[in-house]
Parts: sequence; C-alpha cells; structure tokens
Amino acid sequence: MKTTTMLATLVALAATVSASPLKRAVLFTGKAYEITNLKLEDVSRGNVSINFNVHDPDPLTDATGTCSGSWPHGSEPRDTFHQRSVSLTTLHQVACDQGFTWNFESYTNFQNFTLRATHSFRDPSVGEPPYDSVRTYAHAHVDTGVISCDIFGGDINCRQNEGTVIKAPIYAAVA
Repeated sequence: MKTTTMLATLVALAATVSASPLKRAVLFTGKAYEITNLKLEDVSRGNVSINFNVHDPDPLTDATGTCSGSWPHGSEPRDTFHQRSVSLTTLHQVACDQGFTWNFESYTNFQNFTLRATHSFRDPSVGEPPYDSVRTYAHAHVDTGVISCDIFGGDINCRQNEGTVIKAPIYAAVA
C-alpha cells in the first residue's frame, strides 16, 4: 500500500513539474574587461611587482580598478600568494579597488601568463538589496604580442605595448 501511494505521489509530482517547466538561466552577454597600463618589474635585490588597471565597460558600472601584487625576487608568484593551501594560480583572489579582484590563472614567466579578474557590483534588476549583487569573471592571456620587456643590470622592466588594450572576455556571471 505504501509503495502504491508513494508511486502515485511521484507520478503526480512529475506531471506537475513537466506542466510548468523552470525558467532557463539567461545567457550573460557583457562586454570584455579592458586591461591597460600593465607593468611588471623585477628588482634583483628586492621584489617582483605587477600593476595594471582593469575597466568593466558594463553601462551599469563603467568602473575602473587599479590592481597590484608583489612577491620576492627569485620565487614564483604561487609561492607567495598562499591562503589555506590554495595558491594564487587557483582560487585566492587579490583585492583591487572598485570591487575588482585578480589572480594568475596560469604563470610561466613575465611574457607568458593569464590573468583572471572578477568584478562585483549592484544591479537592481536582479533583486532588492541585499540580493542585488552581481559578480562577473573574466580572463586574459598576456604574451609578447601585448607586453615588451627590457633588462637593465639584472633588473627586468616590462610594460604593456603602447596603444594596446588587453581584452578579458567574461566567461561567467553570478547573481
């Protein structure tokens, strides 16, 4: 008897669910972030540093953040940016300003790495505060096509090539 009742309940539930399908997630179609003023400096008797600006052209935010980080000369960035066994090249995000964070998605050297960036902002179309938060995720590969390096007495200075904008396509959004 219990089996028959349970089976009847499941059949009724299945009919209800199939009669009113769930809404599908809306595909996010935002413009890519724009990375500018990228600089990496390796001072042989000091630290390696990275600095850049990231712009989210979404009309809702139109925000630009300044991001930076540093690690000891001769070490890997993943050896320095470490939090609970999660390295900079995986989940740990370094805070910037204007709601941005960043990390290295991958890092080979100064002229071959991928930056991952996120941006958190408010969107009233998502819901009422405090449920109006949106976070977008983007990444951009950096190589010799967009950055040039000079070596001066053991120090390395790399700069984003003049007139270039590094596009970081958004690959995910969470509301």
